[in-house]
Formats: sequence, structure tokens, C-alpha cells
Amino acid sequence: MSRSFHPIAVPLTVPLTVPLTVALIAVLLAAALPALADEVTEVNRLHRVGQTTAALQRAERFVAGRPDDAPMRFLVGVMLTDIQRNAEATEAFLK
Repeated sequence: MSRSFHPIAVPLTVPLTVPLTVALIAVLLAAALPALADEVTEVNRLHRVGQTTAALQRAERFVAGRPDDAPMRFLVGVMLTDIQRNAEATEAFLK
């Protein structure tokens, strides 16, 4: 006697809005990443053209909102070192 396969309909337990919400969040994050990279690029550009004070202020505002952003924190440490604020630079590098 052979058995045939009969698929069982399983009800969808996750509302359709959950996958759509996750997809929307992923799209928004992907769109925001270039903006964050652009900010690091702009701060670095300001620093390289001698506008270190403006670059440092901009970087510190950025890091205040995103304290885990390692590239920007590193750039803050570099700029602080360049203007001889070594104790603050050390603290920025160690965070």
C-alpha cells in the first residue's frame, strides 16, 4: 500500500504586517548608512583642510548621538591629538 503526500495547510501565525515592517526598517537602515559614512567623510575633509575646530565640533555632536560609532570616535581622537589635547584624545581612543 503506497502513501501519497498530502500537504497540510498551516495557518500563517505571523501577521503580514510584521514582515513588511521588518523590510521597511531594513530599507531605512540601508538608506541611512551612506549618510553616516558621508558624515565621517565630511568631518575628515574639514580636518584635512585645516578646519579642525569645526570638524571636531561636528564630530562631537555626531558621537553624542551615536556613541558606538567607532570610525567617528577614532577621528575625534586623531583631531584631539593634533591639537595637543592628549588626555582627551586618550579618553576618546579608549571608549
